[in-house]
Amino acid sequence: MRRRFSLLVLFVAAAIVMLAGGCAYSLGRGEAKLDFATISLAPIKNKADLPQVHALLARNISDELNSEGGLKLVKEGAQAELTVIVNDYSRSISISSSRDTVVASSINVKLELICSLRNTRTGEFYFQDKKITATTEAYLGSATGLAETQTLPALTRLAAQKVREAVVGVW
Repeated sequence: MRRRFSLLVLFVAAAIVMLAGGCAYSLGRGEAKLDFATISLAPIKNKADLPQVHALLARNISDELNSEGGLKLVKEGAQAELTVIVNDYSRSISISSSRDTVVASSINVKLELICSLRNTRTGEFYFQDKKITATTEAYLGSATGLAETQTLPALTRLAAQKVREAVVGVW
């Protein structure tokens, strides 16, 4: 009887310690304080052979940065400047037809960006030439070119989310 009581007390004490230890834990990125409240987006350079991607990417990055609390996107007088270069765009076959191995029915499309975030007051970089890669899948079906074109907005949106994470995350 006494042994059971001791085990019960030990179990209750261990549970209280575990519960008290986890009280400060919370999900999310945390509330890291940024060194800047305003940011500007430099014109996006396109080194990849992908026409009009810079317009989609600029809009999506702007939307992502504007959605971030405590950060304001401005054209002039920003405390930080984000530079983005579209470095590479590639496609690779991910699934082929079971009847004809030459015909690809699904491809992976990958967009690679090179990003730099610079403090405009000091000229120092928060991060420089950081590679950001976004990959998604496009189902081709019978319209090969159309599927890839329709996937581009989703791909640039994913890339923009990763850029935002790089800007507001821990460097």
